[in-house]
Amino acid sequence: MIDFVHLHNHTTFSFLDGYGTPKQFLDQVEAIGHNAVSITDHGNIWGHIPFLKEGEKRGIKIIPGIEFYIVEDAKSKMERKYFHITVLAKNQVGLENIHRLVTYSNFEGFYYKPRIDFENLIECSEGLLVLSGCMGAGVLLNILDDSKYVERYLASFKKEFKDDFYIEVSPQRRVQPQVSRMIEIAGNYKIKPVTTSDTHFPRKEDHAAEDLMLCIGTATTHSDPDRMIIMPELYLFDGVEAEKRGLSIYGERYGELYDATLEIADKVDIKRTKSGQKLFPLPAGYGDKFELFREWVDAGVMARDLKSKGDWELYKERLGYEVGLIIDKDYVDYFLVIRDMIIWAKKRMLVGPARGSVAGSLVAYVLRITEVDPLEFGLLFERFIDVTRHDPPDIDIDFPDEKMPVDVDY
Repeated sequence: MIDFVHLHNHTTFSFLDGYGTPKQFLDQVEAIGHNAVSITDHGNIWGHIPFLKEGEKRGIKIIPGIEFYIVEDAKSKMERKYFHITVLAKNQVGLENIHRLVTYSNFEGFYYKPRIDFENLIECSEGLLVLSGCMGAGVLLNILDDSKYVERYLASFKKEFKDDFYIEVSPQRRVQPQVSRMIEIAGNYKIKPVTTSDTHFPRKEDHAAEDLMLCIGTATTHSDPDRMIIMPELYLFDGVEAEKRGLSIYGERYGELYDATLEIADKVDIKRTKSGQKLFPLPAGYGDKFELFREWVDAGVMARDLKSKGDWELYKERLGYEVGLIIDKDYVDYFLVIRDMIIWAKKRMLVGPARGSVAGSLVAYVLRITEVDPLEFGLLFERFIDVTRHDPPDIDIDFPDEKMPVDVDY
């Protein structure tokens, strides 16, 4: 049984073109005995953090990547044609460069799809591993008959990425002649070929669900004989199946193509970084943040004139509960930062009242973060923060687009 790593994988985050949650994918990764896997969804990186978190729990190395839509000129909005190219982050710098490219593809290059161009990719080349693309819309596969294009493309990428650029092939019978040519071209340019599976679902038995999702994504019926059909072999297969497929399509060279997957995985060194908690800078004269927090809450009670209400005892009990839970969960700095930001901004611009589940918080109301009395309208604090909820709360606030940079700078 051959050892290798699946380097090209589409998950549920390749919307209506991939099937499988982080848990489902990593269950299968464990089932086939692998300790590393990549995530390369179409044009987005929404799955990176969920996969990195799940991988950490299981001791599985996650290789964050993306399958970019790439064109000659991403600023041109004249043609819908595009290629695919597989890009993996080698280190933290590479991951940040993928973030930059994704941002560009959505804000500058978007035309039916979020697109980059070859110039963008080369400008952000540091820390990236680049594979030439899949057996569908992959770059090299689709320019094989244009020798000048092949020369320009491979020479420039080899020069820029050096040994971090690979010719990507897959053990698919339908493109075996093209695969043979691509492996030959790789030898001519002294570029290593690497095999990928272009998986779209984790287990073999998930094909039916993926096929139905593809019908939805392409707006066709399952009974349509002319519809696009996802190939049933595009799943996370094990080393026994890999050896069988490799020998069938690549011949005796199959071992070196699978070895290249291990080489790529060994090059990747990324630790999931966290932004860290933003601590509120205490004004002079305050012993700790809790003193300031309670003072602001008390001042807000006075400003909202809550003590004059006939049911003040209910308000007092609710405030005590909320303040206690906010302190227990260490969200005091968060509330101080948000309250300070909103009060500062309201003196300089129009600020929409915070909305969403935070409207259920009486503390947010007295701090002037929200403008709705939750007790008056029977709103639940537990929809915002709950004893059993461990992920941090979020507060949605609207600022004018043109004034947003001013607030961010503050």
